[in-house]
Amino acid sequence: MKHKKRLTSRLLLLFVLVTGISGSIATLFVNEHLKRHAQKEAREKAMLILERNLAIHGYFSQQLKPKLFEILTRAGFTDAFEPALMSSSYGVREIDERYREIAASRSYAYKECAINARNPANEADPFESDFIRRLNEDQDVNIRTRRVRL
Repeated sequence: MKHKKRLTSRLLLLFVLVTGISGSIATLFVNEHLKRHAQKEAREKAMLILERNLAIHGYFSQQLKPKLFEILTRAGFTDAFEPALMSSSYGVREIDERYREIAASRSYAYKECAINARNPANEADPFESDFIRRLNEDQDVNIRTRRVRL
């Protein structure tokens, strides 16, 4: 009887250990899968935002600015500059702010940056500055990622 109880206790302990280890391994696999899925989703959303903003820049450069400069030149305003009408970066930033006001989720951030930017809001932080330098030095570099908490 004592031997049977001892065997039952050992089997129960073995079951608990195997279940605990299996659960831990499963948790690690699920966690890794969720991280990869989140990174993939973040890349896809980033590309959507980037493509939308490139389209806005293209509209400003190819449609709005040429017509506006033509009208201003005919009217004799050769030195006029209004960011809301002439700066695609200003337009993108304003559209992004309005979008975040109406969007259900504010789980992303977007920034167009430059080194020695005219607008302080666009000044590159150290990570961004390093990336810009790398882009200028190496044609093969086109993406760099990092995870940040918002």
